[in-house]
Amino acid sequence: MVNIEELVADCVLQNPVEIEIGGKKHLVAKPTLGTLIEASAHMSAMSELGTIDVQNATSEQVIAYCMVNAKNCENIALVLATLILGRKGKKNAAEGKCNRFLGVFKRKERDEYAEVAERILSTMSCEEILELYAKLLGLQNLAFFLQLTTSLTEVNLLKKTKR
Repeated sequence: MVNIEELVADCVLQNPVEIEIGGKKHLVAKPTLGTLIEASAHMSAMSELGTIDVQNATSEQVIAYCMVNAKNCENIALVLATLILGRKGKKNAAEGKCNRFLGVFKRKERDEYAEVAERILSTMSCEEILELYAKLLGLQNLAFFLQLTTSLTEVNLLKKTKR
């Protein structure tokens, strides 16, 4: 059981949390503003999904909704990968193998975000994805982020403009 002192220490020291996806461990720190912006870009692609009233829908309607919209949910894995890896180092180059063409070495680039997203999609159940999503969002201190954006918006609205 985690006590309040440990939570405060983790918050103040910004200790990273260790998570495991498909047998590979990642250290996840609190996200930066850039990470939140990148994750938001992936989330905005999901806005076209629409909603369903799960409380009043029949199981057939829920299944049909899930099957129709499942193709668009790849962005959930991209959001999680962004929150896990952060915005730094969008692509890591060098996979060890070099192709040689006319004496020129060409390194094959790999997209670490796509690799983590693929591992999330292929190894984690829906329940595990939801738990991971909740855990990563809990690291963010969203109340502070909302205060920051709200106060900046208010400052911008209250600022005098030229006539």
